[in-house]
Amino acid sequence: MKLWPLLLALVYPAAAAHEAVSYGTVSAEFHTDAAEGLRTGDDTLVGYRLTVVGRTMLPAECKCQLLLYPGAPSARVMPQVPELAPGFDDPQTTEGWVKVDAPGTYTLVLAGKPAQPGAFDPFRIEYVLNTLKETP
Repeated sequence: MKLWPLLLALVYPAAAAHEAVSYGTVSAEFHTDAAEGLRTGDDTLVGYRLTVVGRTMLPAECKCQLLLYPGAPSARVMPQVPELAPGFDDPQTTEGWVKVDAPGTYTLVLAGKPAQPGAFDPFRIEYVLNTLKETP
């Protein structure tokens, strides 16, 4: 039975690559449709799933905003603000399209507060992504 983790990783490779980042009692699991990176010069679907104290939140439970900054977040740089919607394949996720024109490092900033006051503390979570290497 020690083969279970290996079998799960083979059957669900994308799920194994997602990374969770926490702030207080809120955790966000980020994913992209491009092997956990960003495509240069093309649209990339980015998404997240929120949990609070081990319970998955529905998108309607959080007033969230997702921003994409080139490099580190800065007040001097205008971020991309993707239009967010519940996930097509998984209604517990929230997704939006972004497009980057230059290779490099980008930072997703997810800020949110509860739709129902007091459900959880407001949060701000940062997640760093890199553009994918070009293939010949």
